Amino acid sequence: MASLQQIFWGAAVLLVCCLAVLMLLRQLHRIYFFFFLFLVFEVVRSLVLFPISPKSGLYYWIFVVSQPISWLLYVFVVLEIYSLAFKEHPGIASLSRWVLSAALLAAIGISALTLGADLSKPALSFKLLVLYSVIERGVVSSLLLFLLLITAFLVFFPLPVRRNLAIHTTIFSAYFLSTALALFTRNVAGYQTSRIISTVLLGIDIICFTLWIFLLKQAGETIVQPIRRRWHPDDEARMLQQLDAISSVLLRHSGND
Repeated sequence: MASLQQIFWGAAVLLVCCLAVLMLLRQLHRIYFFFFLFLVFEVVRSLVLFPISPKSGLYYWIFVVSQPISWLLYVFVVLEIYSLAFKEHPGIASLSRWVLSAALLAAIGISALTLGADLSKPALSFKLLVLYSVIERGVVSSLLLFLLLITAFLVFFPLPVRRNLAIHTTIFSAYFLSTALALFTRNVAGYQTSRIISTVLLGIDIICFTLWIFLLKQAGETIVQPIRRRWHPDDEARMLQQLDAISSVLLRHSGND
């Protein structure tokens, strides 16, 4: 009889397949290319690993080799969100790129300061997997902080964004937050909780992929609105004009350089 973890894994893979197909049908795969690539990668890896025993050396080495690719795709997905968020304001993007790059380094530093707790209960075996778990928690935490900084910028300034992008950013932030908390719990509580935490992580995957399936729609690319709704219309228009002016100046300045 299949365990709950195996059932969740199968359900998660099925949902990822459905989401990838729907993105193709809804013509969203080109807009969110790296996210689509991440989905395809996860499907292929899962299908390769599914028939292999988790206790085998082959399973271990496939995971060890493929997991850094998953982290790299995480980074590209977040950078893709950043690029789409500032697509209509390239000048602002050029300025905020430096600011947010510094913020990303700060986020990595803050995340690194918390990794000591993850190593408080090192496992006696599979030290490489322990290291991978700590690295993944650091990567996810750093990208989460970076996403929150992007969201804070979009909330403060009335930059219009597509509804799909707002939904995508929100779900990914929730995905990173829950993943970081689950990994932190496993690293601190000890690796005897690995099976439970893995099942929880698969449950998180199922929830997030389900939300993406039902909320990311083709129509969401045509609905544009600011994330923050508290601005007075006149103030919002004035702020956008100022941002456009700043963007134009920055573009001219970068062109002269």
